[in-house]
Amino acid sequence: MGLRAVDDDLATVVIDLVDDLICDSVTARGRSLPFSRDGETLIVTLAPPLAAAAVETLVIDWHG
Repeated sequence: MGLRAVDDDLATVVIDLVDDLICDSVTARGRSLPFSRDGETLIVTLAPPLAAAAVETLVIDWHG
């Protein structure tokens, strides 16, 4: 999925993920990113945080 930061220091991305789907990994530019799950919410921590107007592509692998 593609994203663009609208403010400086975007450090967390929150994504809706259906309960039946299980996230196996999240990567950006070939690097693993830490993530957690809270119900139907997937929370991805960007490292380093994105500056305003920066563009990033997240690859989210899931199954279910």
